[in-house]
Amino acid sequence: MCDVNEEKAAPSFKLFPDVPKYQDFRKMLDEMDKQIDAVIVSTDRKWSFICSAMWQRCFLARFWNTTSSAEPLSITLKQTDA
Repeated sequence: MCDVNEEKAAPSFKLFPDVPKYQDFRKMLDEMDKQIDAVIVSTDRKWSFICSAMWQRCFLARFWNTTSSAEPLSITLKQTDA
């Protein structure tokens, strides 16, 4: 599991005590690459593409036809920064 804000992530982290925790998704992808089966990127539009592109790099090597990516649903750019 990875979240830059440990305080906000604490409830989720407590649900899975045996799962490694990270604050930097790049470090997580480097260390856990072969052990990751799925990724959910939940971030603002500034980081969405970067995070998605990095996890797709890991998955494309193994599961070339099972990757997908989507931008946050919104009507205005302001809504994506909320």
